[in-house]
Amino acid sequence: AEITQARIKGNVIGSQELVFHPNPVVSGEYEINVKTAGSSSLIIQALLPILVNSSGTSTITIMGGTDVRWAPPIDYIRFVTFPILQKMGVNAKLAILRRGHYPRGGGKVVLTVSSTSSFSPLEWDERVDINTIHGISHCVKLPAHVAKRQVVGAKDGFRNQGVTDLLYDIDLETYAPPLDPHIGPGSGITLWGVSERGPIVGGDALGARGIKAEKVGVLAEQNLGAELQAKVPIDIHMADMLIPWLALSDGESRFLTRPLSSHSKTSIKLVQKLSNRKFQVTTDRDICLVKCLA
Repeated sequence: AEITQARIKGNVIGSQELVFHPNPVVSGEYEINVKTAGSSSLIIQALLPILVNSSGTSTITIMGGTDVRWAPPIDYIRFVTFPILQKMGVNAKLAILRRGHYPRGGGKVVLTVSSTSSFSPLEWDERVDINTIHGISHCVKLPAHVAKRQVVGAKDGFRNQGVTDLLYDIDLETYAPPLDPHIGPGSGITLWGVSERGPIVGGDALGARGIKAEKVGVLAEQNLGAELQAKVPIDIHMADMLIPWLALSDGESRFLTRPLSSHSKTSIKLVQKLSNRKFQVTTDRDICLVKCLA
């Protein structure tokens, strides 16, 4: 509402109707303080398609959760979502100033978005072989060995699945106690695979009380491993994030992914109601072809 200087009716608890009248998007500097561990990533997902339609560059400082359950970790947004959207013409950058975990949050990120007049269609409709695994394993207000053990767990997970020909480039992000600015504690690992042709798929897992760090790494490997086994260029989570962008692009887009999640199916139905674009989905066992028709 602030970014579009909107007029709103019905934005109260218990309301059964919401009327939202936006005006042209106003670029500038904004600050959003969630005041909990609410996901910064989900706020970015909501704002990004709006900010690209402004008349200039906007800077949004968001305070809240960066690595929380039921939402993409901020590293997934940085290293999977943004690189794919940049191939379509989206001009956005993201800086992490401080991480925030459940339940106290305290994270701080800065999103910078420049306006874009048009977006290229996405044409990733062929299976891919992933040869390199990149990643970030982090921990805050915890011993540095937690991040290291998450990496060990991920690599062991791939080996136990018989995958031995991958190259690894996984960074560690740890903080010595005097220099740790976080509320914490918290940890997590985000992995992403890159093929020779460039497409990116991701997988991640968060640490939690009672779960060994090695197990966290294995969970991330399992999430990414399902995408590697299907040899798809778009993972199941990125698929639902892409739907609005395909509707904004010029021309027909198409991509391969695993069978669609309920998120993706809902997104397609909603976007078709809000736009003049139509989607066509074809599923064949472990693979799904999504088309956004011109």
